[in-house]
Parts: sequence; C-alpha cells; structure tokens
Amino acid sequence: MIDIITSNKIKFDLLGGTATAGIPWAAYLADRLKKPMIYY
Repeated sequence: MIDIITSNKIKFDLLGGTATAGIPWAAYLADRLKKPMIYY
C-alpha cells in the first residue's frame, strides 16, 4: 500500500481508520508516511 501511495504521488492530509480492524493498518501507514491519523 505504501508503494501504491508513493508511486502514484497520492496527496492527502491525514489517514483514517475504522474501529477495531482498521486502526492498526492506519496507524502503521500514518507512521511510515509521517502523516496524522484519525479514527472513528
């Protein structure tokens, strides 16, 4: 997923993860891409 985001130069301000299963993935991506993360 990181390769897809970087190779396609996708611009975004933050990452969002849904409850339970989405939070770890969003946290990982936010950390690796140095972006803020939200969850709901």
